[in-house]
Amino acid sequence: MQQGNSKRLGCQFGIASLLLLMAAVAGILSLLRALEPRATVTGTVTLGGQPLSSGSIELVMLSMQRQNPKRASIRADGTYLFAETDRVAPGTYRVGISGQDSSGTLMRKRYSDPRSSGLKLSLRAGRNVANFDF
Repeated sequence: MQQGNSKRLGCQFGIASLLLLMAAVAGILSLLRALEPRATVTGTVTLGGQPLSSGSIELVMLSMQRQNPKRASIRADGTYLFAETDRVAPGTYRVGISGQDSSGTLMRKRYSDPRSSGLKLSLRAGRNVANFDF
């Protein structure tokens, strides 16, 4: 009976140690992620001098073959924002923009795909401003 309790206690101690180790690793990874440099980007998108009243802007990093693009909505005043919480890393990006102005004029379709738009944006760590006029 004593030996059974000893094995059970050892197993519980092992599981507790494993859980503690996993929590420590998760904490370290979270801290490292928080220390990564980030970029924020804000700007205005205009079409013929008029702000887009709706749409989206998409960033795809050039150096990454497979990456989830970063997306932001274009607000009614034509502005957009990639905040620090969007986790945009410094680097060079292909840009795709789609939307329309207040009169309903649509952006040309060629600009909507970051791979074929011809639009690029270089971002440094910290605050960046990038305006697009078509």
